[in-house]
Amino acid sequence: MQFNKYRDMGDYHWREYSNKTAYGKHVDKLIEWIGRETDLLDIGAGDGLIVSKFPNALGIENDKYALEICKNKKVNVIYGDAYCLPKNKKYNNVLLGDVIEHLEFPHKCLEEIKQILNVNGNLFITTPPARSDGKMSDTYHYIEYTPESLENLLKTHGFKLTEKIQTIIQYNRMYGKFCNVSF
Repeated sequence: MQFNKYRDMGDYHWREYSNKTAYGKHVDKLIEWIGRETDLLDIGAGDGLIVSKFPNALGIENDKYALEICKNKKVNVIYGDAYCLPKNKKYNNVLLGDVIEHLEFPHKCLEEIKQILNVNGNLFITTPPARSDGKMSDTYHYIEYTPESLENLLKTHGFKLTEKIQTIIQYNRMYGKFCNVSF
C-alpha cells in the first residue's frame, strides 16, 4: 500500500497545528504528556512537526516527500525505517505517534524498539481507536486497535502499560504509555 499523503498534501500537519485544529490540540497534548525537554525518538516522524516541538528529539522517516519537508523546515529527522531502526544509540523515550495502525508487521517494529529503548524506558503510542463496526477508518491502515488489543500486543513484546489507555474522542485517538520491562 503506497502512502502518498505527504506527496499529495505537503506539510499538512504544520498547517493543522497553526490553525489549532483537533490535530493541533492533539500535538499540544503530546508535548504535555511526554514532556518537552525529554530525549525522544519519533518513529514515523512524517513532516517533522512533532519533532520540532521537542528540543532533544530525533525523528525517523522513510517517506522521501516528508523528508524533503523536514529538510526545508530544518527539523532533526533522518531517513530510517520502523522495521530497521539505527542501533547506534539507546533512548529513554520513543514515540509511535499515529504509526502502529499503518504497520503491516507491528511485531517487527516492536522488536526493533526493544533493541533501542532503555530498560524502564517509555514507549508512547497514539493511534485511532478501532471502530465498533470493524471497518477501517482510513485506507492507509492495516489494523486498528482497541485499548485491550493494543495492551495485549505490547505485553507480548515485554512492555507494561504504565497508565490507563486514554481515548479522546474529539482527537480520534488513544494514548498509551508503556514501559520496557525485561522478560
